[in-house]
Amino acid sequence: MRCLFFPLYTHSPHLETDFELMASHLAKKDEVLVITCNGKLSACLHGINHKKSMCILCKSIITEGLKWLPIPQKRIVPLPHKKLQIKNFPSRFSNLSNLINFKYDGIDLGRAAASNLLFQLNWDHKLDTIKYQVEIRRELESLIYLYETISTVLHEYKPDLVYVFNGRFSEPATILLVCQKLGIPCYTHERAGIQSRYLLRLNTTPLDIPSNTEEITRLWDQNPNNDKKNKAEKWFLERRYGVDQSFYSFVKKQTLGKLPENFSKTKKNVAIFNSTIEEFFTQPGWENPLYEDDDTGLHKIAECLKNDRNIHTYLRVHPRLKGVHNTQTLDIELLKNRYENFTVIPPESPISSYTLMDNCNIIITFGSTIGVEACFWGKPSILAGHAIYEDLECVYKPKTHEELIEMIRLDLPPKDKVDALKYAYWQMIYGVQYKYYKPLAVSQGLFLGNAIHSPIWAKIKFNFMRFLDINNLAELKTTINNIVRRIFEILKTINKPS
Repeated sequence: MRCLFFPLYTHSPHLETDFELMASHLAKKDEVLVITCNGKLSACLHGINHKKSMCILCKSIITEGLKWLPIPQKRIVPLPHKKLQIKNFPSRFSNLSNLINFKYDGIDLGRAAASNLLFQLNWDHKLDTIKYQVEIRRELESLIYLYETISTVLHEYKPDLVYVFNGRFSEPATILLVCQKLGIPCYTHERAGIQSRYLLRLNTTPLDIPSNTEEITRLWDQNPNNDKKNKAEKWFLERRYGVDQSFYSFVKKQTLGKLPENFSKTKKNVAIFNSTIEEFFTQPGWENPLYEDDDTGLHKIAECLKNDRNIHTYLRVHPRLKGVHNTQTLDIELLKNRYENFTVIPPESPISSYTLMDNCNIIITFGSTIGVEACFWGKPSILAGHAIYEDLECVYKPKTHEELIEMIRLDLPPKDKVDALKYAYWQMIYGVQYKYYKPLAVSQGLFLGNAIHSPIWAKIKFNFMRFLDINNLAELKTTINNIVRRIFEILKTINKPS
């Protein structure tokens, strides 16, 4: 079997997962071909401004990791250089919808570009396409270049299988789309539910709801052992008590038992847990079925309930939005102190999400995992968006805003927790067990016993080159601070006793 890899993202454990998969195929005597970045992409996952300093660091990390694999040098080839003349390219996009709907040679490059741009430009799902028209053009030109060059590679090498990270962001999404067009099987990889495993999805992304639903049901049904309920309950308990699972826990700095000062058990209390809108905004199948976006939903819910004095709503803003200033957080700011019966709990607040859930009568989410957790803990849970667990019988799914408001006013019973247990059990066992990579923390581990990082010479060159990449005084200040920090890190490494 001939397998092709294009490692693009150097953060742990994603790069090490690429190496894990390479090692697995090499052990089977399969042919492994690695395409490396030639530095010609004008934008990428590591930055939309193509800074040479970042190129140096990125390429050196990948080179260091490949040293531990017995791949012949002739099988490690740079992305071919290709001069392009792009015709009929829009001078600019009047809005984000037009960008998302942009196609090149019949594939959704606009959606792939938008996913990366929203992520890198302040997580803003209402991207100003006029203000950022230069960045948008650079991103699209980069993806068109990648589309043309990777198509050449795939035609030339004719791999039986391709692997890419995630499949949602710009470059991996483009490679996945090309493979789908050419009929070449392509696996996307991501974190699994726990650190010791990784996820593979064939010809789709990890966010594909039908694929996940099928797997959740299948893994539960095919495993008759009595331990699955215990495993599922362990997952819920770890979430509540701030254990890092596949990613960092967002409740570690919260205080269990702490409620808002104005909380009254004499009222019907509703807790809304929002999410970062940007994460799913560009993904097909994840468009909010009730509202233009989550913030629009929040405002409509608050307005409709303003005269229900026996109901008090608490919005627990996702901790990940701490320090973020974008259109999502600005829309949330408009809700503060606007209604007597609507309280906004800021992302940095020590108020416990789980204590709030325990003490509220109804839980509403737009896709947050706490929606399925609420079911397990015996609370009626309403889903006002999309979620991996949406097709499980653990949440109420209103079809309209009016139906959602009616559900809030009713005394809904909690759903049976069986499907919530299925979801949690899936989180504990899905994916593939690492064999060559040993995770030490969420974003730290050893591949074949080695920590993969840039050599000292690359770090020094990176810091020097950063001065040439500086565009303004703010960047200069940040660069100087980072250089000082990195110098101390290097000195610690040098002086560390063997």
